[in-house]
Amino acid sequence: MQRPVYLAVNKSEGMSHAIAAAEFHELALGEPLVISSAHGDGVRELMDLVLEDFPEEEEGNGVHHPKFAVIGRPNVGKSTLVNAILGEDRVIAFDHPGTTRDSIYIDFERDAQTYTIIDTAGVRRRGKVTEAIEKFSVIKTMKAIEDANVAVLVLDAQQDISEQDATIAGFALEAGRALVVAVNKWDNRTPSEKSTFDVKSRGKSISSTLPSFTISPP
Repeated sequence: MQRPVYLAVNKSEGMSHAIAAAEFHELALGEPLVISSAHGDGVRELMDLVLEDFPEEEEGNGVHHPKFAVIGRPNVGKSTLVNAILGEDRVIAFDHPGTTRDSIYIDFERDAQTYTIIDTAGVRRRGKVTEAIEKFSVIKTMKAIEDANVAVLVLDAQQDISEQDATIAGFALEAGRALVVAVNKWDNRTPSEKSTFDVKSRGKSISSTLPSFTISPP
């Protein structure tokens, strides 16, 4: 089966498209598509062209299973939590922000029920999101929240709840998704911190920081 080939000419910043593409006509692979992946120039047009002949996704037999997205700031342990839930290392977990760039959908079964867990990229404050690939990651995280039934917001037990946590929670709430807050890295707290940790007061702190969010009693 012959597969379509699309020729993309990258790193064309500041160049005339005609000049950038000229020598690549010799490859006889069709019209060269001049892009700049670093700046996003021409990328949308390239993806539209590549995807235009893809068949529409079938709805299947109408049977749907629950999906939940693991969301939060960078380096709060989202991928580690996903691996712990799955019981195996399915996604890369590394103690460095930005390891996960794309949303990863993984189906698994628990007690004869099928679920989909979605590992997402960490979302930084808008002012710090400058690279095109990071903007793409934020868009994919937003899409993952829309695809999910439940969003699991992961917080770092060693850090205070921030405005960015509230912003990320707001994404889920505005999308009409149920929101679960998971306080991670509990093992890194000292024994004295654990003994004085007050769930009720932390719940009130979360409620006051995250708009339109209420704590359900355990």
